[in-house]
Amino acid sequence: MAHHRTDSSVKKGMSPGSLIFVGNQKMAEPYYELISFGKDDFNGMASRDLAEIEAAIPDDRYYWLNIEGLHDVEVIRHLGARYDVHPLVLEDILNTEQRPKVEDYGDYLFICLKMIWKAPGSKEIITEQFSMLVFEKCVISFQEQPGDVFDPIRKRFTNPKSRLRVQGTDYLVYTLLDTIIDNYIYLSEDIGQEIEVIETQLFESKGGHSEKMLLKRISGFKTDINFMRKIIRPTTDVILKINKNTSGQLSAENIPYFKDLVDLCQHAMETVEVYRETLYDQLVVYQTNVANRLNEVMKVLTVFSAIFIPLTFATGVYGTNFDFIPELHDKNGFYYFMGFLLVVGLGTWIYFKRKRWV
Repeated sequence: MAHHRTDSSVKKGMSPGSLIFVGNQKMAEPYYELISFGKDDFNGMASRDLAEIEAAIPDDRYYWLNIEGLHDVEVIRHLGARYDVHPLVLEDILNTEQRPKVEDYGDYLFICLKMIWKAPGSKEIITEQFSMLVFEKCVISFQEQPGDVFDPIRKRFTNPKSRLRVQGTDYLVYTLLDTIIDNYIYLSEDIGQEIEVIETQLFESKGGHSEKMLLKRISGFKTDINFMRKIIRPTTDVILKINKNTSGQLSAENIPYFKDLVDLCQHAMETVEVYRETLYDQLVVYQTNVANRLNEVMKVLTVFSAIFIPLTFATGVYGTNFDFIPELHDKNGFYYFMGFLLVVGLGTWIYFKRKRWV
C-alpha cells in the first residue's frame, strides 16, 4: 500500500483559511469532468479547460462536477468564489493530510475522507483524499489524481431508470460514499486472503530465509491493516454525523440509505479488526515455532550432555596419576574400559527412550 507522507510545515504560522496546497503533486494540470442529469436526459463531458466546463453547467438540472488534481490553488480559489465556499473549507480541500470530517455550512455540506483503490493489473493500493461539496442542485468533488472507484456510478447514469437520475444530489452523495466504503471492505478482504495463506505457510515453515520473509510479509500486512483501520474509524464517525444532519440537505426519502452506510462502515471495521487479530495470532505462532525449535535443540544437547556425564566421570577417574589403578597394567584393560563406556552410554540412551525424553 502506498503511504505518502507530506510536509505540513509549509502552513506553520499562516493564518486560518490560507490557501496553500499541502501534498504531492500527482498530475501536470487539473482535469474536469461534468455530468448533468435529470429524469429524462443525461449529458457527460470532460476537459482540461475549466472555462469550457463552466459554460456547459446547466441552470435547471442536477450536476456532478468532479475535479482531478488539487495543486492548482487558483482553481480552488476560483471555485470557492463562484460557489461562496468558506475559506476554511477550501483550506481543508487543499490539505491532503486532512482527517475525515463532515461540516454543515447551511447552504452546503462539506465531506472529506480517504479513498483507496487498486489500479487494474496492479497490486499496489493507492490512497488519496476525496472531498466533496454538496449543494441542493450539485455535487462538486475533488481528487488528488486520475483514477477512482466511480466507473460503475458513471455507467449507471446512462440508465434512464436509475435512481441517480431522479433522486437528487443527496442520493448521488450516498452512492459515492457507498462505493468508497464498499471498496474498503473489498480491499480489506483482498489483503485478508493473503494473510490467511501466510498462516498455512507458517505452520509448514522449518525456519531459515523463507520464514524471515514470512515475518517481513506479516509486518507489512500489519502496517497496511493498521492504515486501513486509521482510515475506516473516522469515516464511520463521518457517516454517523451525516445521519444526524438536520439542515435539510438529506431528503426523508434518502435517509434510510445513509443509515445503511453505518452498517457498511461497521462491516468494514469488523473485517479490519478480524484480520488485525489474525496477524497478531500469526506473530504468536511465529514466536511459538521459534521457541519450539530452540527447545528441540536444547533437548538434544541436554540428552547428549546427560549421556556424557558418567562417561566423563569414568575417564576422569582412570585419567588420574595413581600408580596402582586396577586394570591399568592389564593388556586388555583398554578394551574393558571402552566396553564399559559403551554399555553405560547405551544404557543411558535406552533409559531416556523408555521415558520418552528423546
